[in-house]
Amino acid sequence: SGFSSPLVKQVGLGQPGYHVIGIQAKVSSLNCNEVEVYFDQKIAPGFFAWLAPVSQGQALAGLMTRESPREHLQEWLADLASRQKIKLEEYQIRQCGIPMKPLPVTWKERLIVVGDAAGQVKPTTGGGIYFGLQSAGIAAAVLHEAIAAQDFSSEQLRQYDRQWRTLLLAELKREYFARRAYQLLSNRQIDGLFKTALKQGIVDSLMSEYTSFDNHGSLLLKGLKLTLASQAKRFGRYLSGWK
Repeated sequence: SGFSSPLVKQVGLGQPGYHVIGIQAKVSSLNCNEVEVYFDQKIAPGFFAWLAPVSQGQALAGLMTRESPREHLQEWLADLASRQKIKLEEYQIRQCGIPMKPLPVTWKERLIVVGDAAGQVKPTTGGGIYFGLQSAGIAAAVLHEAIAAQDFSSEQLRQYDRQWRTLLLAELKREYFARRAYQLLSNRQIDGLFKTALKQGIVDSLMSEYTSFDNHGSLLLKGLKLTLASQAKRFGRYLSGWK
């Protein structure tokens, strides 16, 4: 049913406590041959924006943010048009909620919740396919056992919640903390982070240690630590928000 459906709340499982809005539009592009990612706190406060070609002369322009997403997108599209990146023609905006934390409970009698509806989403990128598929595999195995035993009780299905949290919760927390740290940065600090990482060879060093794009929480936290060590105390106070 996805994150925006009221179904999960209606069955008494509540909703993820922290979410953002993803918003984008298909636009006519003038000079967009590869994906462009924009790290700018004015364009997408706390997150990022993207301009991604989808076909000849067309691209998807979008961003994620918690505040005034439509206004931010419209202002950014006007800026892209002024720089002749896109044609500012009529466009249709699509948006949806993206959970940044999982549900506190993802099961009850005769029911389990998987994917975006359960909040099994990367807090760094907003992507839900990889974690959703991993959780779906666990769900299938647990349901197979439940069907074989003809037991759909809360206790039987609780195995699903235990298993997916064992697999994913530590990574979700790492990525959430990396996201919270990024939200503190000014544009000047973001630029400095990239310059420092490239100058000191941090990017190459980190990428030689980590080979999984889908589990990158430790990579991001280590990169932040190396490039922003002087602000560690301030980060520590802010990053204690996982409850």
